Amino acid sequence: MSVHVEWDSEERSIILWSFVGRWTWGEFDDAFKTVRAMLDSINHPVDIICDMRQMSILPPDIVSRFKANYLQKTDRIRFLLMVGMDADLQLFWNTFTDLPYARQLKAYYFETPEEARQFSASGGNT
Repeated sequence: MSVHVEWDSEERSIILWSFVGRWTWGEFDDAFKTVRAMLDSINHPVDIICDMRQMSILPPDIVSRFKANYLQKTDRIRFLLMVGMDADLQLFWNTFTDLPYARQLKAYYFETPEEARQFSASGGNT
């Protein structure tokens, strides 16, 4: 599986999404369902770390897929923390999340998961 999801802290305060190689929308949908179940199992805010350092390419139709299926962000998600996104992908994501219907998906960018974890632990105060 090219999309993997797991708790990244014993306190269950961070969910780690790892993207490896070329992934499919079926794999993403399965991971998304897992994340929803993880969020349903807790009653406190969590941060999401998306580790894309080993991802090779995005699947087609990303804008239409996100617009149709993934724009709802629960109040339990505090920060979206992106790791390993190159400058072009950051520009794309920033442009997408500047659209009124996608603003809730704004992200913070980091080179390593450790930097994202430090940001999370500080509550965004760096």
